[in-house]
Amino acid sequence: MGLARQIAGQPTVREQRVAIVGGGAAGLACAHDLSLLGYASTVFDAAAEPGGLLTHGLPTFRFPVAAARAECEAILTGAVTYRGGQRVDTREDLRALLDNGFAAVFLAVGAPAPRFRMVGDSHQEGVVDAMSLLKHELTPVARVVVLGDGDLAVDAARVALAQGRQLVDSTAHVDLVLPGPLEESTAASLLLAAALQDGVTLHDGWTPVRVVRRADGSARGLEITRDSGRSTRLLVADRIVTAPPRMPDVSHMGDDLQRDGNGFIAVDPDTLQTSVPDVWAGGACAFGHRSIAHAVADGKRAAWQMHAAFSRRRLGVRLTMEWVEAEMPEASPIKPRSTAFESPRQLPLDAPPPADPFSSQSLRSSEQIFDEASRCYDCTVIAHVDSDCTRCRKCIPACPEGAISLGVDVAEVDGDACTRCGLCVDSCPEGAI
Repeated sequence: MGLARQIAGQPTVREQRVAIVGGGAAGLACAHDLSLLGYASTVFDAAAEPGGLLTHGLPTFRFPVAAARAECEAILTGAVTYRGGQRVDTREDLRALLDNGFAAVFLAVGAPAPRFRMVGDSHQEGVVDAMSLLKHELTPVARVVVLGDGDLAVDAARVALAQGRQLVDSTAHVDLVLPGPLEESTAASLLLAAALQDGVTLHDGWTPVRVVRRADGSARGLEITRDSGRSTRLLVADRIVTAPPRMPDVSHMGDDLQRDGNGFIAVDPDTLQTSVPDVWAGGACAFGHRSIAHAVADGKRAAWQMHAAFSRRRLGVRLTMEWVEAEMPEASPIKPRSTAFESPRQLPLDAPPPADPFSSQSLRSSEQIFDEASRCYDCTVIAHVDSDCTRCRKCIPACPEGAISLGVDVAEVDGDACTRCGLCVDSCPEGAI
């Protein structure tokens, strides 16, 4: 039922109440910080369970879903009300929220819609979208072709293979077709390696031609081509799974909610305010799919910006850091420099996090806990280049995020793009970073 036709009042702590549309990482992070600031919020989501992709979109072999559910439950114990099964997707719904007691709205609706059609039609028999597969809405089949690039495509291929082998046939087979060359793939290299280790067959640099069908109309496979059509191949499959880039589904929220050229909600980069008064937006619907940390940061930033607007004060953010003495094992000393910029470790691909991190089987020794904690990249620390820099350029290709450029006197680091991975520190022969 649309929110324009059904809105119930909620108890408040401060005078202002906030409506949050979307119960994923960004929305719940916003609700959490609003609760700490003394504001009551109501989270509206089409799903019955909060968490968004964290609880019903990411495979358990990639993410500890039980931990996300525990976090959701903890957040909902504050001044937060969750209204599942409620869609807010029209201009009337959005206006109804603002007209019925909510002082502000935070849009955190994600980016669930395919940006374009890859082959055939996802509504045709045998052609489905990858999100339907990850949400376990489909009956497993023995042979699947996944078409697309990025983490979504890789996750879909691994899930399809696991489901097929477990529920259908131990000889189940999955082909993953990357439209571009492997070296240009946007998927994380560790995820691609894990998919290959699972048994997924990779075809990079191939483009789809058509879905081949049997006489009864069911899918028989996918015809692919490369080298300008000089090479063709038929991948036999019972199902074609497409994983195109995603975009938010906000087309019915009106033209006054401005969007960029890719269909994402346009926001002020500092305040996250949209073109509609009293409406903020963040997470994937504004910036596309990034990391969970990015989504959480957007939600927290929106909460504080709303607080600034309510209190009519200018918000200033100050980052502080304090060292606390603790008894540490001799084998795992934590030092300020190595803590913030330790090179990423090559974790074993066959050791995914447990499905339930709170079970007795997941307990670790103190040494293991301290050793793992020492890898944390401190969010308050940004790489800084001092005057010892000789502008040798070695740090620029070492940065996987392209966050380093050559300044007038020394190399410069883009703090927003930097992920504190430490590779630039290792690459600098002068120790200037």
